[in-house]
Formats: sequence, structure tokens, C-alpha cells
Amino acid sequence: MKRFHLNDPEFRSRQLFDFVRNVIDHNGKMPEYEYNNLTVMLFCEKLKGKPPEEILKICKNIFMIAFLKM
Repeated sequence: MKRFHLNDPEFRSRQLFDFVRNVIDHNGKMPEYEYNNLTVMLFCEKLKGKPPEEILKICKNIFMIAFLKM
């Protein structure tokens, strides 16, 4: 049976994880480089205009919910 395995940790892209961890490591400051992942690009667009404290809080929550299970 062929499946996409979109939520399977083995096949999941690490780009969002790397972005969230980078933002946390830099206290809410988003990296300035170009992202090669649509999910990260869209997430970054949603975060633009928010203060670093709020971005940090959002990224910490995402990290705890999504990535501590890995």
C-alpha cells in the first residue's frame, strides 16, 4: 500500500523544527535567510510584525507540543 506518510516522524521535514529551535535560541529574533520550505515560509509570514517576546512564546509552545514527542 502506497501512502504519503505526511505525519510520520520518519518522513517529516525537519525544516520547521530547525526554524523554531533557531528562533528560541535567538530569543525571538527570526533568521533573515531564505527558507526552502513552504510551511516555514507561511509560518514566518504570520509571525512578521509581532514583537520578539510574542514570537518566542509562540515558538516555545510549538516546540513543547510538537517536537518533544519526537
